[in-house]
Amino acid sequence: MDPTQCFPSNAEAIEGLEDIEKVMTPGMISPYKLLILSDPMNSISYEFMKDFGNNITENIGKENIICYNYIKGNIIPQRVVKMLQNIKVYSQYFNYSTTSESFLCYLIPQNVDEMQEIVDQTIDLLNKLNKKFGIVGYILGTNTDMVMLVEYILDFFPIQLTILIITILILITFAFQSILMAFRVIFTTALTLAWVFGISTVIFTSNIFYDFGILYGPTGLFWSVPVMCTDVLVGLCLDYDIFLFSRVLEYRKKGCSTKLSIILGVEHTGYLITYAGLIMAAAFSALLLSSMPVLKQFGVVLSFAVLLDTFVIRTMVVPSLLHLFGELNWWPRKYPVKFNTYSEFLEHQTDQTPLLLPSSF
Repeated sequence: MDPTQCFPSNAEAIEGLEDIEKVMTPGMISPYKLLILSDPMNSISYEFMKDFGNNITENIGKENIICYNYIKGNIIPQRVVKMLQNIKVYSQYFNYSTTSESFLCYLIPQNVDEMQEIVDQTIDLLNKLNKKFGIVGYILGTNTDMVMLVEYILDFFPIQLTILIITILILITFAFQSILMAFRVIFTTALTLAWVFGISTVIFTSNIFYDFGILYGPTGLFWSVPVMCTDVLVGLCLDYDIFLFSRVLEYRKKGCSTKLSIILGVEHTGYLITYAGLIMAAAFSALLLSSMPVLKQFGVVLSFAVLLDTFVIRTMVVPSLLHLFGELNWWPRKYPVKFNTYSEFLEHQTDQTPLLLPSSF
């Protein structure tokens, strides 16, 4: 979830950030803010922040709370707080509104890599304190906005996948009048996605490629990569699968056996799928030349997925599954078998150019 992955690694902003991090902790650069909707002079506000400090997440720590009643993790006595509130500079620093109806506190995280845990735990704590004291509190900051956005999108992602799967099942079933075809497409597509995202996670989360200088910048697979690539890869996988299966179905309707239909289908579409896959992989691999880590990740995921789907899934796994299921591929429809061998089929196809096949056919 590191936002610096979206910037060129040699950008001046990134270089400046690295220089600042040499003299300041990352938490000081991007602190969290607490907006508490209560008068800081009220005793209930004092108790609210006191309980907040006692239950704050370890990723921040009480000593990293900067508030009107906290100094280096120590709670300031309430009578001292009232005296400090008379100092204009002190009051203006923490008071957010001119009517003294709210105040600000600052949280300096010790580990910025755990921003999601920090935000989630802080929100849970604020909700518990709201039930206890009736005071509303908010956590603000750039990291907070990113965490909330990512969580919202990822929460919707399972719904997106469910709708996608149901749509594919309905369209494929009606288009090819085969129930097994729809579920097989889901399986082979999921197989491609699982391999691609699994290997991509290993590449970008381990230090192997970073130690050799092949990759550079923050480690980890950026959150938007699987979300955005999934729909693209599903479309590509379906495209190649439908292209192959349509030709197999065409020969099956002409009376070829399922085994012969698979051979003829792969024979006449395999090279086209290979060429298309190579062209698509070459196009996506151009992203690897980018200096932005997130674009490199897109390039790796898309290129590897296309090559895997082209040379493994569509040319070996799909034909193997079609042969394994046999006549179940066409259920509930049934097609008569007129030709069991390649030679029998060629005798009835005067315009067909024969190709060399194994002697068993």
